[in-house]
Amino acid sequence: MNRYILLFTTLAAYFVITESLCAAEPSRSKIKRFVQKVVLGPEYGNAANVVSRWRTAPTVSVYDSTPNQKETVNEVLLIINSCLKPLIGEIHLLSDNNSTANIKIFFAPQRDFRKIAREFNFRYNSGNWGYYSMFWDSKNCITSAVVLLASDKLSGNMLRHFAFEE
Repeated sequence: MNRYILLFTTLAAYFVITESLCAAEPSRSKIKRFVQKVVLGPEYGNAANVVSRWRTAPTVSVYDSTPNQKETVNEVLLIINSCLKPLIGEIHLLSDNNSTANIKIFFAPQRDFRKIAREFNFRYNSGNWGYYSMFWDSKNCITSAVVLLASDKLSGNMLRHFAFEE
């Protein structure tokens, strides 16, 4: 967990330094608000500025993937598990299309993203080739997540990049 806090703090500091080089010296309160926004804020939506996390290792299921796409998910999970296993345990890949999985990864044409988002009750922001939404309980423990990867847009290194990012 400390590695992630250090990473977020480093990224936030980079943005603050970059911003200050491009503008007049910002006030301490402006820097503090900026760091809070970057470190704690969501990319989209109006979620509260809190850190949500998995309490236990989630399970994953892949929907409508090709063998290559599934192999990419396996690669990502191996690397993520090497980092997160000491913190939350090992993330397990379940059988394809398994509705009991905590994380559902959908490979679908980008035009289908909005339909999938409606099915799982979240808003998809148009134009994204990869997208995710997560859900948490009253204690900010993540309970589930849905990942959308555009099967008609992503392959090779771009697929790997988006699979890691989302």
